Amino acid sequence: MAKLLTKGELLNRLGIAAPQTLTTLLQEMEDAGIEVPSEGEGRSRRYYAAAVKAIKDYRANREPKKRGPKPGARSPIAAQTAQPAASPAAFPPSIRLEAPVLVLEPLRLADEDRALLRELVTALEGVAGQLRAVGQNLNAVEAELSSLGNRTALPAQTPPQRPPHQPHGAGKRYDRPRARHSQRTAPERGNE
Repeated sequence: MAKLLTKGELLNRLGIAAPQTLTTLLQEMEDAGIEVPSEGEGRSRRYYAAAVKAIKDYRANREPKKRGPKPGARSPIAAQTAQPAASPAAFPPSIRLEAPVLVLEPLRLADEDRALLRELVTALEGVAGQLRAVGQNLNAVEAELSSLGNRTALPAQTPPQRPPHQPHGAGKRYDRPRARHSQRTAPERGNE
C-alpha cells in the first residue's frame, strides 16, 4: 500500500507556504472537474503521491484569475499614453495660444416664441406682486401677534430658589431627636 500524504506534507512537497493557497487550488481543480487522487473526507482526507504531480501540472497550466484594477489605479496603457502637458515654449513661435473668450450674441427668437416669452414675463410679474402682498400680510399678522403677546404675557417666572447653604453636619443624625429607648432615664432602665 502506498504512503498517503496529509495536507501539510502535500504543502511541503509542493513548496506552498499558505494552506489557503492549496485549498484554493484543490477547489479550483474540483470545479474544473480534475480529479485529485485521494482517500477520505474532510480532515481525514489523505492524498496519494500522484496528487503532487497532478497539482503541479494544474498550477503550470492554469490561467491566472482575471481581476479588475484596484480602485484609483491607472491602467498600464493609460500610463504609457499619458504625456505631460507641453509648456508654451515647446510650440513653434508661429502658433500663439490664447485664452478662449466667451461672447454672447443677441438672442434671436421667432414671433411666436416672443409672444410666449412676453406672456411668461407678465405671469411672473403677477406672481411676484402676489408674493409681495402675502409678505405684507404676514408682517401685519406678526406685528399684531407681538402686540397681543405684550398685553397678555405672564410675568417671567424666576427659577426656584435653593435653600441657603447649611454648615457641615447640619441635618445629620445628631440633630435629629433620639430614639425612644435612649430617652429613658437610668433608674427607669434599671427596673426592667
